Amino acid sequence: MRRLLTELRRYVVGWVNYFGISQAYRAVPELDQWLRRRVRLCYWKQWKRARTRRRHLLRLGIHPAEVCKASRCRRSYWWMAGTSIVQRALDNAWLAERGVPSIRQQWIDLHYGQPNPQGNPEAVNLTGTA
Repeated sequence: MRRLLTELRRYVVGWVNYFGISQAYRAVPELDQWLRRRVRLCYWKQWKRARTRRRHLLRLGIHPAEVCKASRCRRSYWWMAGTSIVQRALDNAWLAERGVPSIRQQWIDLHYGQPNPQGNPEAVNLTGTA
């Protein structure tokens, strides 16, 4: 997964830098959600056996009664990646810790500037503080 996320990060940064010149933000959150769901799918697929899924879900703080339902489910990987149990276990903060890139944040940084250590005066301050 580490190698996959490294390649994904490179791809997303390149994609945003190429297509991010557009001012059309409407599709960006949708793509960001799709990307995170796809990464959740990869994790769920990596945990092949019900016992492994149960162990990981319990470790991530899901209630044991919910874990039993989710770990034995025979639905597709894509469907399981969209369930509330998997989304709560593999939430956005957990995915960010693992290095999953955010298309939305990349787009915002590109268009509104990010804190620049070189002191770029043209960068916009998003926090509202001086």
